Amino acid sequence: MSGILLIAVLVTWLLICRAISKKLTRNIKSQTRQTTSKLAIFSILFLAPFSDELIGAFQFSSLCDKYAVVEIDEQNAKNRTVIVEPRSSDTYAEGTALKIRIDPYVYRDIETNKVIVRYHILQAKGGWFIRLLGISETNAPLLFNPACEPENVYGFKKTFNIKVVN
Repeated sequence: MSGILLIAVLVTWLLICRAISKKLTRNIKSQTRQTTSKLAIFSILFLAPFSDELIGAFQFSSLCDKYAVVEIDEQNAKNRTVIVEPRSSDTYAEGTALKIRIDPYVYRDIETNKVIVRYHILQAKGGWFIRLLGISETNAPLLFNPACEPENVYGFKKTFNIKVVN
C-alpha cells in the first residue's frame, strides 16, 4: 500500500514539475533555449524533494569509509574472553544533511580491561520527503541503504578465538 502511495505522489510531482517548467518557458522564442530551459527547470524541481537525501548519501558514504572499520589489537586478541561495552548515549554526526547515528562497539578483555576490538555501525534516517509522507516505520532513506557496518563484522571472533560473555 505504501508503495502505491509513493508511486502516486511521484507521478503527481512529475506532472506538476512538467506543468511548471512548461509555464515558465513558454515565452522563450528560441526552441533550443526553451527546451534546454524546460529540461533544467524540470530537473531542478523534480530532484528538489530528494536533495537532502542526495547530499546525505555522499556524506553517509564518506562517514562509512571512515568509521565502519574493525580495529583489532592483534597482539593481544588471541584466545581472549571479552565483554561488549554498552554505548552510553546516542552519538550523531554533526553538519550532515540527514540524521546519522554512529554506534561504537568496543570489546574489552575481562582480565586486563584493554580494548581488544573496536568498530562502528552507522544508521541514517531519511530526508524530509519520506518523513512527510509517513509511509516508512523507520523513516529509512529512499535513495540508499540506511545501515553501514564493517564487512565481515563478526569474523574476528572466529579468527582470533574470541569469546563474548555478555
